[in-house]
Amino acid sequence: MWLWDAFAAVGGFRHCEDFTGPDPEGYGLRQGTIHRGRRDSSASAMLMPALARPNLTVLSRTAVTGIRIEGGRATGVDVAAAAGGPRQVRALREVLLCAGAVHSPQLLMLSGVGPAQHLESLGIAVKANLAGVGANYHDHPAVPIALEMRDTTSYGLSWRTLPRALWNLAEYVLARRGPLASNVFESTAFIRSHAGAVRPDIQVAFQPARRNLNSSPLPMGHGFAFSVVNLYPRSRGEVRLASSDPRAAPRVNPNILLDPADWEPLLRGLHLVRELCDMPAFAPYRATEVRPGRRLGSDAELRAYLREATATVHHPVGSCRMGIDATAVVDPTLRVCGIDALRVVDAAIFPGIVGGNTNAPIVMVAEKAAALIAEAITMLAAAIHLLLVAVLGLVAAVVIGGRARPPLPSRQHARPSPGADDRPDPADWS
Repeated sequence: MWLWDAFAAVGGFRHCEDFTGPDPEGYGLRQGTIHRGRRDSSASAMLMPALARPNLTVLSRTAVTGIRIEGGRATGVDVAAAAGGPRQVRALREVLLCAGAVHSPQLLMLSGVGPAQHLESLGIAVKANLAGVGANYHDHPAVPIALEMRDTTSYGLSWRTLPRALWNLAEYVLARRGPLASNVFESTAFIRSHAGAVRPDIQVAFQPARRNLNSSPLPMGHGFAFSVVNLYPRSRGEVRLASSDPRAAPRVNPNILLDPADWEPLLRGLHLVRELCDMPAFAPYRATEVRPGRRLGSDAELRAYLREATATVHHPVGSCRMGIDATAVVDPTLRVCGIDALRVVDAAIFPGIVGGNTNAPIVMVAEKAAALIAEAITMLAAAIHLLLVAVLGLVAAVVIGGRARPPLPSRQHARPSPGADDRPDPADWS
C-alpha cells in the first residue's frame, strides 16, 4: 500500500479498482495472468488443453526456416527439427505467421516478402515487394529508479530474513501462495504526466524489492524500485536480415528515444517518482536512492541518465503493420498484401502500440483471426451449398422437362407409283 498512500499524499491522481476495465487511469494493485502461483500463459490456458485434438500437431524443438510461396500463394512452410533434419509442411488452406514482432518480419523477408532492394542485396528472390515489412518497429521505453534500505520489510534475501525466506519457500511448494507466487510488481499507475495530456501517457510500476545491479533474478538485500514507462513513444525502428541464413539472428534497431518528444514523459516521471518517495508513506523505511542517485538533480543530468539507462519492457510491436495504405503489410483481415493464403497474427500487425501491457491485446488479435477464418470457412461452405442446390435444381428441371414433353407426331407417306410426279408435295416442306 506504500504507493497508494504516496499517490494520495501527492494528490491530483485517482485510485483505479480494475485496470482491465473501460477506464484504467489511476493507481492501484496490479493484475496479472497468474493461476495457482504460476504464469497462466496462452500456451498453458489455451494450447495445452487442446493437445488431444486429432486436428492438432505440435512440433517441438523445431524451427520454421521459411514460407513456401508458389504462384503468389503460400502453400506451406519449411522447418528444421533438432532431430530429423529439414522437411516441408504443406498447407491445405492457409499459413498463419505468429512469430512475433521480430521473427515474423524475419520469416517474411527470408521467404521473399519485404523491401525489394534489401532482399536483392542478400540474394533473396522477391515474391512481393512490401517496403513496410520490418519497418514501424517500436516498444515501450522505460527507465528504472532503484532504492536500497536496511529495513527488511521488502521482498529480498538476507541473513536476517532467512527464517521468513524458508517459510515463503514452504508456503509456495505446499500451497502455491506467498511472495514466490507473485511476479514482484505489486502496484502500478497509469497517469497523465502533465495537465495537457488527453490520456495517461506514462505508467509507474512499483516493485517492493531491491533491484539487483547484476543479472541475478532473486532480489539480494532489501529496497524497492520503480519503472517509469512511456506509453506512446513516437520513435520507430526496424528489423532487417543479417543474412539469407535463417539461423542468423536478425538485426533489430529499436531507435529508442530517437524522437525528442519521447524524452519528456520519462523525465517528468522521474521527478514524480522522487516526489512520491519523499512522501510520509515511504519515510519509515529510510531508503536511499542509488539509481540514478540524488546527486543527479538537474534536467541535463537526468537526461544523461535517460540516455544511459533507458531500455524497453519487452512489448515489441508494429513491424508488419496493418492498414489500407501503400506501406501496410497486412490488410484489415490480417492477410499479407500481394500473397494469397498467408496471414500474420501477432503484435507485429499493430499500427501503433497500446497504452499498456500487450499480452491481452495480442490474445484479442488471435481471437479475431480465428473468428475471421471461421467466418470465411462458413461462407465458403454456404456458397458451395448454394451452388450444389442450384446445379441439382437445374439437373432436376432438365430431367423432369424431358419426361413431360409429348412425342412428336410421325408422318407416313405413300410410296409414289411408277410414273407419278416425283416432285415433293409443298405440304411436306413443313
